[in-house]
Amino acid sequence: MDADKNLGVTLIDRTTYIKSILREHLLQHDTYQILTKTEVANQMQLVERKIKTTINLSNELQPNNKIFFNRSFQKQHHIPTFYGTPKLHKGIKNGLYKTRPVISKVGTSFIEIASKYCDHYLTKLIPKVDSHLKDSFT
Repeated sequence: MDADKNLGVTLIDRTTYIKSILREHLLQHDTYQILTKTEVANQMQLVERKIKTTINLSNELQPNNKIFFNRSFQKQHHIPTFYGTPKLHKGIKNGLYKTRPVISKVGTSFIEIASKYCDHYLTKLIPKVDSHLKDSFT
């Protein structure tokens, strides 16, 4: 797996990695909530319905954009994947690494479809902005 801040490829003992992710993220109940499979399925259906309703009610979407959304909705969708990239620059504390949480929704979720659409049009606006940061290094 890649380390945070593009510090290269990292090899970590699986047990240490899982303990780090659980302690720092998934067991933090003020930030994360454990859901049953039914609750997850209901949330995914809710997001799908809201996005579809928004698209169908929009009078401003061009026909080719509606085609994009309708084709995308026909694909099979999955739950986004959670993982963490190790923050090597922070070092090890109590035998565990600090990690940066990542929720990968690429090719898997309804949110990714809307994200691609927004990214396509927002990217065209970047040259019109006086200054912008290309990435976190910049």
